[in-house]
Amino acid sequence: MRKSKRSKLIIVTAVILCLMLVILGVYMMFFMNRYKDAALESVRYSYGGDMMGSYQSAELKDGTGGKATLTVERREYHSARMVTTTYEVSGDELEKIRELMLEYDQVRGSKRPRSKIEVMDEGTAHLSFRFAEGYVIDLNSDLDLKAKQSEGFRIIRDYLFGLAGEGTLISQETEERQIRLALDGYTEIFNIRNGVTEEDCLKLGGDHEITSYGDNEKIFYPEEKLDVSGLEPAVSGAPGTLAYYEPWGDVVIFYGEFRPAEGLYELGSLTNVYNSTLELLAGMEGTYRFYAYSE
Repeated sequence: MRKSKRSKLIIVTAVILCLMLVILGVYMMFFMNRYKDAALESVRYSYGGDMMGSYQSAELKDGTGGKATLTVERREYHSARMVTTTYEVSGDELEKIRELMLEYDQVRGSKRPRSKIEVMDEGTAHLSFRFAEGYVIDLNSDLDLKAKQSEGFRIIRDYLFGLAGEGTLISQETEERQIRLALDGYTEIFNIRNGVTEEDCLKLGGDHEITSYGDNEKIFYPEEKLDVSGLEPAVSGAPGTLAYYEPWGDVVIFYGEFRPAEGLYELGSLTNVYNSTLELLAGMEGTYRFYAYSE
């Protein structure tokens, strides 16, 4: 009697397990194939280092009339500006991205060895796919991705940025440029004038040795001289002015009032000039890191 009950229990358990396996199989088939014929509406790649470092992104969106829109944002390490460029490209590119995504196993599981994706030396890379049916796939380089996924991640990234060279330029915008300086736990912001070239903004960023000169200024020497052709003379005399003295090739941070001088050009000025900020500037001595970037 007991043996009969045990046999029935085993049979019932086996049936339940079989049913669960069938249901799981049906679900997996649906999950693995639901993107196969889905319409991809957009794909976005982005990379970001620390908040004052590198950043780049490329987003391809479905458009109208058989066209798609590609928006590329770039800011290199210590760069003083974020440049956003928009292109018009063929709408077929989204279909090609979808095929790449499936080819490189971005969705379906596999038993390949797992390895961390390394998109750049540091920072976090992100890849996302959005479908017309409402499905979203998000991949992050901080996650352990399968080896083939990592390969696909890089290939799709390169494909997106490669489209920029083939697309029709629609617009290009440049955000406000700033230099940020960390002082005793505070972040001081200098707004940079339009006449400063992008190359010169790069020279302002980085590590610089700060020394005192006189009783109202701190100075440092960039590795190369700056281009003064588009600069205006520094004539405001206001504390918090960031200037360049062309005869000596040094950058000047005024923490007190100053007089205009021949060869002294304005690079920018503090966003907020407080007595406490000027005191911090007056106390600078040694090596400090300056970050040139766009908000």
